[in-house]
Amino acid sequence: MERETGAGMVLKVAVLTSFLTTFMGSALNLSIPALEAEFAVGAAFIGGLLGYLIYNGFPAKIMMGDTGSLALGAACASIAVFSKNPLLIVTSGIIFVWTSISVILQVLFFKATASRLFLMAPFHHHLELKGMKETQIVTLYFVVSMVGAALTLIFARA
Repeated sequence: MERETGAGMVLKVAVLTSFLTTFMGSALNLSIPALEAEFAVGAAFIGGLLGYLIYNGFPAKIMMGDTGSLALGAACASIAVFSKNPLLIVTSGIIFVWTSISVILQVLFFKATASRLFLMAPFHHHLELKGMKETQIVTLYFVVSMVGAALTLIFARA
């Protein structure tokens, strides 16, 4: 049997995830009519990301790059704006917020004192230079992301 190509696997996982989340949402009567389009777009992006992660497991074979990450950020921001909860993007994307803040702090601190706050910015490079392994950093960022996701769900319900 021939090995599945990356694009084919990503597409299959995206379609399957979209179908399952839509089916489970309607089966459990979780449908919110005003948010059906955002839900479908979000489910498609989640499916695509799962396919990407499954195909591109450790060690990474391909890099997403700026184009992919900017598209994902734009999709997240669009869903937040269209669902009328734009401030929830701060908690749901807490890692991206912290990465941006660490770069801003590094630049401001360097201009003010001519020394560095972190060994290197963004913050995950600082952790690498401190001796943390890549898998430890990914695990740390995953846990922080899950806490941010939980806070987002709590704030969305309030």
